[in-house]
Amino acid sequence: MQTSNHINESFIACRSVSKFFGTFKALDDVTIDIKQGEIVCIVGPSGSGKSTFLRVLNALETIDNGEIIINKVRLPGDQKDVEEVRREVGMVFQQFNLFEHMSIRENVTFAPRVSRAVATKDADELAETLLKRVGIIEQIEKYPNHLSGGQQQRVAIARALAMKPQAMLFDEPTSALDPEMVVEVLDVMRELAHSGMTMIIVTHEMGFAKEAASRMLFMSAGKFLVDMSTEQFFCDRDHPELRRFMSNIL
Repeated sequence: MQTSNHINESFIACRSVSKFFGTFKALDDVTIDIKQGEIVCIVGPSGSGKSTFLRVLNALETIDNGEIIINKVRLPGDQKDVEEVRREVGMVFQQFNLFEHMSIRENVTFAPRVSRAVATKDADELAETLLKRVGIIEQIEKYPNHLSGGQQQRVAIARALAMKPQAMLFDEPTSALDPEMVVEVLDVMRELAHSGMTMIIVTHEMGFAKEAASRMLFMSAGKFLVDMSTEQFFCDRDHPELRRFMSNIL
């Protein structure tokens, strides 16, 4: 578990970050700090820049202006910087993005063996530990197409954790799941939150956000319009755009 003084340290710092897709400004001069140990949930309408924000943090998209500092590594940077950021920051997507031709064991062990030069025996032991942690050790020799959506998403979480990241990004991890499978994925995320992992979560699961998040961000048109503690967020909705958004989803 993270020690209590860690929560005062900024793990992620964004300074005047902008991102364009053609003439469309997906991120508009974003400046924000996220501290180690925080559980941050991001909400907002479709197309507001939430997924783009996560993708620039994981160096899956390059930024056009500004800078991002993640655990003292600056983006934009060279390939070495990108690789370092991806070792520090794991990401779980809406779609599970598992390697269909690999077993569950191979999916989880691949990145540690290739990127961190972990020995096969040690990678296997790590995979078994993580798959037990997410509750699907019995699926270890199966292939992704033999698993339910909820099981595949739990494998995706185990795969991200196998790189021993200091932070995890979740991009609407339950949006592609049938309702009965949502709970099993949220349970794994709750356990991670309780372990002290830094987490940034784009979600529409307001019950989960209210329970697990330490901080709520509301995004619209590429900007963070609201940045509040979770308690404030669910009690005080003075911002008209936030009030409209919440009335549509609750």
